[in-house]
Amino acid sequence: MAPISRRGSGLALAALVLVGLGLPGWVAGWQAPPTPAPTTAPSPNWSETVATVNGQPITRGELAEDLIYRKGRAQLDLLINRRIIEQACRQANIAVTEKEVEDELRSLINSSGCTTAAEFERRVVRPMMLMTLIEYKEDIIRQGLLTRKLAGSRIQVEEADLRQAFDSQFGEKVVCRIIIENNARNANEMHSKIGGDRLRFMQVARQQSDPRLAASAGQIDPISRYVAFDIVERRAFELKDGEVSEVLQAPEGGYVILLREGSIPARTDVSFESEREVLRRVVIERKAKQEVPKLMKELRQQAQVQDYLNNKFDLKTALERFEAR
Repeated sequence: MAPISRRGSGLALAALVLVGLGLPGWVAGWQAPPTPAPTTAPSPNWSETVATVNGQPITRGELAEDLIYRKGRAQLDLLINRRIIEQACRQANIAVTEKEVEDELRSLINSSGCTTAAEFERRVVRPMMLMTLIEYKEDIIRQGLLTRKLAGSRIQVEEADLRQAFDSQFGEKVVCRIIIENNARNANEMHSKIGGDRLRFMQVARQQSDPRLAASAGQIDPISRYVAFDIVERRAFELKDGEVSEVLQAPEGGYVILLREGSIPARTDVSFESEREVLRRVVIERKAKQEVPKLMKELRQQAQVQDYLNNKFDLKTALERFEAR
């Protein structure tokens, strides 16, 4: 079953976060801080032949120019953001150990259902991330851990946060099926077909646009407190068993119809105090993920960046030069 999360994009189900960290897309380009090259390192030979086509050479310089022309703007932005986070981590004396990287990788492998790193690379990293496992560890895991540590230094954990986390993990849960549609008209038509009947809900749920939800007739993980979108969570707990909700509009877009099938009572064999430290780590992890985008926006605004390459190819500048002729 798939979970429904208020931290997703619209109402899409929260799948395995392959970046493992919920970070902005450009984080994928970050790498570990480079080791300074020796001052005696030779300069690249731009006239070196890297390939030939019917005897005509392609030089290293031609390859570099072509890559810069096609991908340079985006890649430079990745490098700028990488340098910004490197400098911020050095200033805050933040580092990530190899053990931390390996522990995070092991956790992601287990979460994906794989049993070995080789299987994880073959089934997940290469087809979905288009990179090798080594690149994934350095560009995604290591940099994600660095950023989370940096964001974590700004986080305050309140007692109310711990109580909410405990209630979310060990409190009552609602068993529901769900229909998610991006189009209001489709959602309303589906709701009319259901007419409050459970069996018709199951039939209609198999026709929804999300293939994963359609395959399971809308089955999702039980909904906990403080996890789903507010309106979905509240309505799920309000419904009676076997009752179908009205069409709900989520604040981030999308339309939802719920069928409540039952509930799971709160656990009474676990005490709040026995889980306090575990809950603290859970809260810090959650808040760090939420803090990362704000942190990076602030760092980018504070940094003094001169992006000559992107300015050079800026459309406005090009038009001004053309008009000045």
